[in-house]
Amino acid sequence: MDQDPVTVSGGEKFEDKTIQKPQDVSLSQSIPPQRPSVLDSFGPSFATDKTYWRFLSLSVLSGLLLGLLSSVQSILVAYTLELWRGNVYGDPSATKLNFFAGQPWWIAVVSLGGLITGLIQAIPCFRYPKEVHSLFGEIRVAGDGSSSFPGFYSSGAPAVFLSNSLGLALGGTIGPEAAFAFLGASLSHAIYYLPFVRTRYPLPTSDLRIFVLVGMSVAVASILPTPIMAVSLISELFTLTCSRDEGMGSVYLKFFVSAGIGGCVAFTVAVGIGVVTYDHLSDPYYVNLAVPTGIFADFLPLKAILLGLIGCFLGYVFLAAKLICKRGARRLSTYINSLSEYKLGTILTPAVGGIFVGIIAWILPGTTGIGEEGMRFLAKSQNGQNEPVVFVSTGLLKLLSLAICMSFGWTGGVILPLLFVGSSVGAGIAEAAGWNRLLCMACVGGSLMASHMPAPFAFWAGLITLYETGLGVAYGTFISILVSLLFGVAFGTKQKFILLMTSQQHNRRRSMYLNISVYDDDDDDDDNNN
Repeated sequence: MDQDPVTVSGGEKFEDKTIQKPQDVSLSQSIPPQRPSVLDSFGPSFATDKTYWRFLSLSVLSGLLLGLLSSVQSILVAYTLELWRGNVYGDPSATKLNFFAGQPWWIAVVSLGGLITGLIQAIPCFRYPKEVHSLFGEIRVAGDGSSSFPGFYSSGAPAVFLSNSLGLALGGTIGPEAAFAFLGASLSHAIYYLPFVRTRYPLPTSDLRIFVLVGMSVAVASILPTPIMAVSLISELFTLTCSRDEGMGSVYLKFFVSAGIGGCVAFTVAVGIGVVTYDHLSDPYYVNLAVPTGIFADFLPLKAILLGLIGCFLGYVFLAAKLICKRGARRLSTYINSLSEYKLGTILTPAVGGIFVGIIAWILPGTTGIGEEGMRFLAKSQNGQNEPVVFVSTGLLKLLSLAICMSFGWTGGVILPLLFVGSSVGAGIAEAAGWNRLLCMACVGGSLMASHMPAPFAFWAGLITLYETGLGVAYGTFISILVSLLFGVAFGTKQKFILLMTSQQHNRRRSMYLNISVYDDDDDDDDNNN
């Protein structure tokens, strides 16, 4: 483009870069203008790309396959548990929730599940992968930007799925989300490299990471109570994972906590002024808040803060129990391997863990399984039907049982079991204090998950959808999650479990084990159970 000097007042000259020569104008006029499409004007421009529709078609295919596998697992687990354990929550009075309502022979069943898990991991023909991380760890592997994804072994995905399914069916206190995340990532990785797909439906190499994450989201969405929870969970954790080197993870949490607290203050002030000043606003707010006497008369924000602190404390208890159990499992595996040249520690360690889990199931049958049926029972039951100590004890023993399974080599995750732990403890608090049942369950459950895995929006959206809560419970749960994030992440990452360091001996070894953050699972990378 040529430029002509233009004289302005004062005698100074500047070059006008917008003036074109006549030949340039004629050249531009020779090209007929193209009318923008509707998608370009009102929709995403990538929707006009054929590559995107191939990508979307393969994502739908992954959804069909993973949905089928999810239904197979749920039917298998439910039928098997019903066969040997019975329906713990089938009785309206839930008499089987009482202490020692189980059978002593359940110990052998759960131990058998641990033995089968160990055999699947040890026998070479199953091709069980060397590492199956937690959900957060799998997303971290997917977010490293590599093209090979060393953490995803497509040939070992069936063994992971089988190990998790049999472990759940035989009474393991684990969740399916970690195994399904591994399965979804492996399936997407395998579909991407199929010869038919590579020749007929080729995708750019840059789409591989996104396609793997889509597979993980689809897989987790097939088992969680609501799809928005799975998609939000993967997106939030992926954002934290990919930005940890640049510090964007802490920036995101800082923004979320600050904006959330400010929003809650603004909401409280606005509602308070409206309720106090205008009488006609009182009834609609009281009805929508789903709390017996309203937001201020019932001290809902104060209750939410207290419940958030309880959930954060339970998060520390779980991490401490997992740390202790992991040390014990490592020593046990080393001792078993030293007794024989066949290295039976991988096989027998899950079986020993199954013995402890079976004893806990004998004491309180409500601790077995994923916990989704227990959450439904707790949400629908009324206050006064069961003792508070039963609910609280079920939650705490479920927490211990989950720590044992995760440390002794069982295949699974923690999301749904921890949600049940928080719901059970919250139901016990509501039973003892006479508070709103859904409020206590959602607040403790959400804050417990927020202290363990920083995906606040995902768990908040999932909980309010799961429990079909009103505005009051949703507002209280949001406050509890913010409190848990504030104390569990900001404070907890600085302290590193100081309460566990009771002596000055072996400080270097202790710091090696305790140098972890609330949401970091680097110490889990050498385990096959997360």
